[in-house]
This record gives sequence, structure tokens and C-alpha cells, in this order.
Amino acid sequence: MNCVTSILLFIVVLMVNPFSTYAQFYKSWEEQYPGFVAQNKGKWILKTATNINTISRPIEVGIDLERKSIVGYGGCNPFQINILSIKKEKGYYRLYTGRDAYTENYCTENINRNENQMIHNLHHNRLKIVIDGEEMMIMNRKKVIMKFGKQKENPLINFMSRYYWKLIQMEGNSSVVYHSYFAFDFEKYQLVGDTGCGSFEIDFEVSPELDELTFGKIRLGKQQCDVGAKAERSQCFVDIINGGEFSFDVAEQTLNFYKDDKIVLMFGFIPKEY
Repeated sequence: MNCVTSILLFIVVLMVNPFSTYAQFYKSWEEQYPGFVAQNKGKWILKTATNINTISRPIEVGIDLERKSIVGYGGCNPFQINILSIKKEKGYYRLYTGRDAYTENYCTENINRNENQMIHNLHHNRLKIVIDGEEMMIMNRKKVIMKFGKQKENPLINFMSRYYWKLIQMEGNSSVVYHSYFAFDFEKYQLVGDTGCGSFEIDFEVSPELDELTFGKIRLGKQQCDVGAKAERSQCFVDIINGGEFSFDVAEQTLNFYKDDKIVLMFGFIPKEY
């Protein structure tokens, strides 16, 4: 069969059943690299990078071949980096990346500097990716080495994320009704809630041992109460949590924040469907 005959035959088959022919001659990246897809299920947490000194907030990445992107959270902002091509080499995968896209929230100088450096390590680059069980190494063309560990499901974080947490005791006083509440967002590392007089957001960091919380500067929406007991309790809650550092634990059905081994804030949980 000569070349012209082959082309004519292909055209005839394409006219009869174009979809099956297209599927035969084209495979998605997921179909071409099933092993890579299987190894990359879930998220990876940055452990070390040769050009990032101190990692003060978890940096997450995931490789999504369906979206042809590296997606992640840099500690302050979600980001996405286009994957232009992928190739399987002996013992590793080679990725060529393009432009990036990310939001421009500001957290702290150190967190944003690390985040920008991480994105710079990955975008418009040639990446060598080696996966060995629960560890992944990425090296770029400038020989920057980034090592990641597989993100593990954590029952405490899952429990804390599942509910709203309503203030029930403040500085030892549980005899009044408090209206402050919040929810944990462990994707953005923020508390989002209501002071009792209006909305608020605040960034937080959690210790690797999951027993200490450090809060940034609180961001308040419009507060609806200016005077009275409710306003005073709301302001007291804001003053305590703003820039605060606490040890914490979850005891039965309460979340407790401690200072000097004394409970300063106690919260009860409310189902999010409430």
C-alpha cells in the first residue's frame, strides 16, 4: 500500500466514524502517562528548597494533567502554572512549563517572598520530576532542588474544618451569650467568620505539631454595633485574637485557646448546615 492509498483510506475511515478514528490517533496525557497520574493523586507539601530558607506556612502543589497545569497554594495565594509538554525519561518525567496565574493577596513579607520564589522556581521552566513513593523531587534548569512530601489526611484538621466554632467562654466568663463565630479554611489558612457585630477574616499559621496557632492582623468588615454590651464583647474578642499566639486543643466538643496554660477563649461547634 503506497502513501497516497494510505491517506485516501484514512480519509474514508474518518468520514465513516470520525470519533473512533480520532480516539485511535490521539490520546490524552492521562492515557499516555497513567503511572504519573497514579503517583500524583492528592497534594504535595514543600519540605525543602535550596533557595527558600524558612518555610513558615505550608506550600502545596499538585500536578493536574487533565487541566495541563501545576496547581497549588503558595502560603497566601492559590496559583496555576501551565504545562506545555510532558515527556517520560528513564527514571523521571520532564515537564516544560509556561506562564503562571495567581491572586495577589498580601500576608506577610516572608510568606509572600517564599510564595513568589516558589512560583518563580516553577514557571517558564524545564522541570525534572522524580517520584519515589511518598516523596517527590523537582529540579529546574537553574538546578534549584525542591523536595516535597505527600500530604496526609489529618483527622484533627478534618474535624476542625467540618464545623463553625462559636465563642462560649472568654477570659473565664461563660455566663453571658457571645455572638462571635468562625470557620477554619485550611486551604487559605484563614479564619472567616463574624465578630458578633460584623464579618472578619484573619490569616493564621499552625505549628507542625498542631498544638499552636499564630494569627496575623485581623481584617474587619463593616461592624453594625457601636455601643452596648454586645459591642464590648465583640471588641474584646477582636483584641484577643488580633495578632495573638495561642496553644490550643480540641477536648470532646470544644476548641480551646490557651495563654500561659489558662483558657482565654473556648468555642463550641455548630454544624455548617445549621
